[in-house]
Amino acid sequence: MNRFDDEMSTTNVSLIDDIHSSRPLMASPLSIASKKPLNEHDDVSKSPSLKPKDYVRNGSLALKHQEHTLDGLKKENFDLRLSLYFYEQRLNDMSSDSIDNALKENVNLKVTIQKLTQELKKYKNIILELNQGLDILKNQPCTKQHGMTEQEREEFERVKSDAEQYHDENDNLSRLLAEVSSENVRLRTTIRSRNTSSTTDFSSSNNSTSSTEDYQELSRKYRQAKLKIEEQQRIIQQSKRYNNTTNNINQTDDHLLKSILSDRDAIITKNTKLNRQLENELQLEKERNDNIIQELQEKKLQIHSLKLELDQYNRNLHETKQQLRNKAMECDQLLEENEDLRVNNENMGTLIENVRQLEDENEELANEIQDREQEIEALEAEVVKLLSHLEKKENERGRDTQESDERTIQLEEEINMLKNELKSVNESHDNDIEAFEEHVSKTQEEMEKKDQENKDLLLELEDSKREFEELLEKQYNELIVTIRDREVRMATLEGNFEQKTDTMQREKELLQEEMEEVKDKLQHVYEQLKQNQDNNEENEYQQELEIRLKEAKREHRKTSEQLSKQMEQVRLLKQKLVSSTQKNTLLNSLLDQNKKLEHNDRTDKYTVLSKLNHELRKELEDRDRHLDMERKKFQDQVELNNQLKKQLERRETMLTNSLLARDSLKEQGEFMENILYEQATGGHSFRDRTDSAMSSF
Repeated sequence: MNRFDDEMSTTNVSLIDDIHSSRPLMASPLSIASKKPLNEHDDVSKSPSLKPKDYVRNGSLALKHQEHTLDGLKKENFDLRLSLYFYEQRLNDMSSDSIDNALKENVNLKVTIQKLTQELKKYKNIILELNQGLDILKNQPCTKQHGMTEQEREEFERVKSDAEQYHDENDNLSRLLAEVSSENVRLRTTIRSRNTSSTTDFSSSNNSTSSTEDYQELSRKYRQAKLKIEEQQRIIQQSKRYNNTTNNINQTDDHLLKSILSDRDAIITKNTKLNRQLENELQLEKERNDNIIQELQEKKLQIHSLKLELDQYNRNLHETKQQLRNKAMECDQLLEENEDLRVNNENMGTLIENVRQLEDENEELANEIQDREQEIEALEAEVVKLLSHLEKKENERGRDTQESDERTIQLEEEINMLKNELKSVNESHDNDIEAFEEHVSKTQEEMEKKDQENKDLLLELEDSKREFEELLEKQYNELIVTIRDREVRMATLEGNFEQKTDTMQREKELLQEEMEEVKDKLQHVYEQLKQNQDNNEENEYQQELEIRLKEAKREHRKTSEQLSKQMEQVRLLKQKLVSSTQKNTLLNSLLDQNKKLEHNDRTDKYTVLSKLNHELRKELEDRDRHLDMERKKFQDQVELNNQLKKQLERRETMLTNSLLARDSLKEQGEFMENILYEQATGGHSFRDRTDSAMSSF
């Protein structure tokens, strides 16, 4: 009510002062309306230029002006009454009780203003600290992922290496096809040579006894050529040289046989027909082989397109890296960038699926090659049937000749020898296959053991991670609670300290006023001493408090940074575990594929498996080392947390001691002030003087 009365009194008085200016009591209404003196209006009424009509008009105007004057006078009376009422209220407000209430209200308002200023200071300090933190974050490098991690790069390189291995396997398959085709050609040449040898037998039976010696020489040369062919089968690397030599020998034999076999054109025509049929079959096989080669080329083109897609993905990854670098300053968009990286990981999964599709296609090609080998075996069986048919014809035609019988016996013996050699080779292959299967089973058992060990290690890691995470969460929560409590304590202490400083300043002002009335000299001396002492003590204490607050905030930041680093390390461990599981699945798929592949490629796959086992062992050793390093880091962090707790406890004790010392110094200062004031005033205390001063007001 006092506030409202003061405001109304000031506003109404100001309005009265502005509206009502000083004027004489005998002023006319025209002077009020036009704010002119009375003499001017008299001059207008007494002007010689007025007429009788003008006098009538002036009379009506005078009545109107009189009404206006009455209204104005009524308003003036009302304003005067209001002003009297407000002056009476002012007189009532100027009493001692109203003065005390006004002083109390002023004190309360000042206290509220100071509290608000303190809050403003706090918020300003918080804003400054946040700005400093933002500057520090801007200057610091971002700890989160930007682009591909090391594990993702390793997986990417591993996928590339797998693709290269599949290219090599495709090349090996093409080489095998070429070797098979060369073997087919070689078998056809042997069949032709046998046919030519059969024609020589017929010719030698019809010729004279003089040609028997030549035939024996030819048979001896044929045997030598056959031995050379067997050596070619045993030694694969020197096949081209032996083939060239056999072709030369066959050419020489053909020249000799043409001179001898001029009388047997009919038999040669039959043999040529058979050769044409075989050549047609060879052409069909060549066409099939060409189709297979075309399919392989198409697969190569597909692989090339996959490589181009990989390059495009690499470019996309580089573009995403640049975008991440550009957006590294925006902390709120890091989650979206992580989602982009997950999308890229899904793209990598599609690439892995494409590689698996290529593996399936390679398996299909291997199955086709097996089918072609079966067809070749069927052709060989047909060739054997043709040979048997030819032998039957030879037996029918050459029953009378002993040489033909001996020849057939020799051929049968040679065939038996070849069959025995084939059996021995097949047995050796079977033994090799059994040994390889045993080795594969052993490797599978070892891999299963390693998988079990990995699972046990993963379980141990998960348990240790959970324990560590629980400990970290507990420590983090405890630190947050302690820091908040200390911040609250510091805020309350600062508020109390500032309030006390404000009250001290007010008391100082009152003392200064009283000392000016009592004695000027004592006032100057007392003010100088008091100001010097208080300013020095307060400044030192405020500086110490600010330094301690800064140190506590720095420690809080350090602990928060350490916790963030630990969480990032845990996330990296999770990523490594995921990569290890993916690698294990790839190894299992490779083992399944190795069972389905041919016998010729098993040696290469054995080397691949040995390399993969070696890589797995290296990865296990690296993981063990990484685990040891992380355990050491965790122990170091636990020690650091303990040290930080000890430092915080020490600082709390220091703060309590400093506050106690401050309170004792304040009490001593008040005691000294009372003593000095009693000495100066002659026995009256400082409190008594302040109460008397307030009552006088």
